[in-house]
Amino acid sequence: MSNLKRLVVEVHRRSVWQVLLIYAGGSWVVFEVVQTLTEGLGLPGWFPALALVLLIVLPPVVLATAFVREGEPTVAVSDPTLIPIDEAGSGAVRKRQLLTWRNAGFSFMAALALWGVVAMGWMLFGERATPEEVDARKSIAVLPFDNIGGAEENVAFPDGIHDDFITHLQKIGDLTPISRTSVLGHRDTNKNLRQIADELGVATVLEGGVQRSGTRVRINAQLIDAETDEHLWAETYEEDLTAENVFAIQTAIAQRIASALKAQLTPEESERIVARPTDNLEAYDFYLRGKEYGRRRGVANRRIAEEMYLRALELDPDFALAYAAIDSTHGFAGTTSDGHTNR
Repeated sequence: MSNLKRLVVEVHRRSVWQVLLIYAGGSWVVFEVVQTLTEGLGLPGWFPALALVLLIVLPPVVLATAFVREGEPTVAVSDPTLIPIDEAGSGAVRKRQLLTWRNAGFSFMAALALWGVVAMGWMLFGERATPEEVDARKSIAVLPFDNIGGAEENVAFPDGIHDDFITHLQKIGDLTPISRTSVLGHRDTNKNLRQIADELGVATVLEGGVQRSGTRVRINAQLIDAETDEHLWAETYEEDLTAENVFAIQTAIAQRIASALKAQLTPEESERIVARPTDNLEAYDFYLRGKEYGRRRGVANRRIAEEMYLRALELDPDFALAYAAIDSTHGFAGTTSDGHTNR
């Protein structure tokens, strides 16, 4: 019998396929449990990797249990007075398997026990982040977006995108974004990110830029760990300039930030950040221009802002944000820049 055929026969006889299937299924279950425990207990990110390495290393040991033996199998002897004699003619020796299914199970359990000992040791003696420290890691400052290209007529667009983006992040309860007013003081600053983060009391900083050119829009963003200056995530989006694409990019960036900071999104929060306030790009443009004028001092600017909002509503009567902006403008309409009532 050829060696290959003998190997095939042995594989079937020793149920190697069943062993591998059982091992694969058990490994998958164990790895899922390890990942769940790691997330639930706030364990280090290397725990699942350690478990995976152990599960990958063990298959050769498991397969060896089906093939490696100490000598020949045990010989059944009907007459207890007869003693098996080995080929060398020496004294009789009762043969037995060195590695068995039971030993395979012991090997599997030993690997898991090793992981368990490491995990338990870290839980008892390691330093874990407190809930306050975990929350601090999810604090973020969104710096004003650069107006790439510098076209004066496009100034309101990146500022409006920046404002709306902060609003997007505020819809995620597990994140702590700093208000727009707080970050505006760091526009065109010479301070490094660590200094900015220390002043604002945040762990991460998002910076980026917006370029609007003809019928195309390009938005880039990068999330940076302020302490290590490490890029946690960075991406550039370039699409046709439509309201759908602009809001889709904002949603994608918010989702990627939430993922990078391990923030949990509820179904309701997911729906809120996906929702589009308008499908009319021109209406959105007027809305952003209105916000730009509304942030300036003086009654004249407030009136221009209100006019912009009204033009947005003419294009999209269902534009709820424009209605809310008009109400906000009315709250200031009777006040001059010096605080006196305008009658």
